[in-house]
Formats: sequence, C-alpha cells, structure tokens
Amino acid sequence: MIAIVGIGVALWIETHRKNPMLQVRWMRSRNIIAFMITGAVMRILLSEQNVGAAGYLPIWVMVTISWLLFMLS
Repeated sequence: MIAIVGIGVALWIETHRKNPMLQVRWMRSRNIIAFMITGAVMRILLSEQNVGAAGYLPIWVMVTISWLLFMLS
C-alpha cells in the first residue's frame, strides 16, 4: 500500500514540474486508462480458470492425466 501511495505521489510531482524528467501525461489518456482497466479485469477473471474446470472431470481422468504427466516428466 505504501508503494502505491509513493508511486502516486511521484507521478503527481512529475506531472506538475516545469521541466519533467519523465513524460507521464500519456498515462492519463482515455485509451490507456481503458486498456489498464480491461487488463486488470481480464487478469482477475482468468486467474483461476483451471480450478473450476477440474470439477467437471471424473476422478479416473484426473488420475490418468496425473500419472501421464508424472511418467513423461
């Protein structure tokens, strides 16, 4: 949490400097903000997709897949 606040303060200071060392104004454009929100939502939605899919497989299929992975590794 402290890091997020620190980065926010640093970006605020950079945007308000007369002669900035970093050009960060492009991060405030509508397209970039939409891209960041979309990326965050997709990461949350797809983070544990294999946990739900495992419930649909019978136990013998899971054992077979595990055994094949063990033998092939």
